[in-house]
Amino acid sequence: MTSSGEHPNPAARRRWVFLSNVPVPEAHLLGLAVGAVLQRTRPWPLPGPGSAHRLVGLPLSAAGAWRIARAVRAARTTALADPELLVVTGPYATARNPMYVGWALLHLGAAVAGGWGWVLASYLPVAAWMHGEVLREERALDDAFGAEYRCYRAAVPRYLPRLTRSCS
Repeated sequence: MTSSGEHPNPAARRRWVFLSNVPVPEAHLLGLAVGAVLQRTRPWPLPGPGSAHRLVGLPLSAAGAWRIARAVRAARTTALADPELLVVTGPYATARNPMYVGWALLHLGAAVAGGWGWVLASYLPVAAWMHGEVLREERALDDAFGAEYRCYRAAVPRYLPRLTRSCS
């Protein structure tokens, strides 16, 4: 970047936008950290064998990482923190918040794979916090994009894909 904060060439700007679109999920990181500290100081193992935990948890984590990677790829040319256009392709065509879903799956997967009760328990308050963030983002997108965003919001569910969609 130059001293004014501008990128010297378009390729560098695209790389910067791509990297800046990988959000740091503060709520999930905090939940994981608090859960890990509690797990270490007051162990609360999940019931069942570790092999069963890994059998369930690792695919959840992999699904989360895959969802995040697809979302980042779909949004690679748009600054998600301050978008100039709506991203409605890739995983954004079937759910409006695929990165948040991905981080949730990673959180759940890590908790289950590790057999960590406290990390699993941290998920619900984190999910509530993240839902509040999503609602704030939706208000900002509605203000920025108006009818275009309302049409998208009506056609595409917030978190999980549905079988049919339409926008009139």
